[in-house]
Amino acid sequence: MHYTVNINATRNFIRGLSGDQAKAATVDFVKILYLPKSLGTITTGMIPDILVTDEMIRRFNEITPPIAAVIPEFQIVIEGIEAD
Repeated sequence: MHYTVNINATRNFIRGLSGDQAKAATVDFVKILYLPKSLGTITTGMIPDILVTDEMIRRFNEITPPIAAVIPEFQIVIEGIEAD
């Protein structure tokens, strides 16, 4: 039996940065979260930073999903919370 393991270490990475670096990294991660997967290959540089609000940054940093998740249904819930 094989399971897909979803790894999410983005917040640990960001927490290791300071001030402006942490904010810039958060902005990029938030952009990725809100992109429709159907758009194909899009880079964060194609999306203006102005579209990411301070509230979106606060919300992204507020939650702490598990670093590793195996249950697919749980991953769907995590992705829903992140995108909310």
